[in-house]
Amino acid sequence: MHRSRLLENPISDYPFLRQFIAGMHPRLQQDVETQYIGEEDINNVIAMAERLDSIQRSTGVYGKEPWDKQAKVSTHKKTKNKLTK
Repeated sequence: MHRSRLLENPISDYPFLRQFIAGMHPRLQQDVETQYIGEEDINNVIAMAERLDSIQRSTGVYGKEPWDKQAKVSTHKKTKNKLTK
């Protein structure tokens, strides 16, 4: 749910940021935590995380994504079941 649709102050800023950071890829989490100084607005932290995520994704830091993988070709021979009469 978008933060603007939430009730007024349903969760304080620190727990929200901890939960937001905990849900990130470990490499992104490390980068965001090193740049977060504790006095920034939540929207600035989210924008910083989006920017860093975009950079890491475009440079291939996360590795191959599941949709980039080629379909595996089975090396086992398929045998047909013969029906006996």
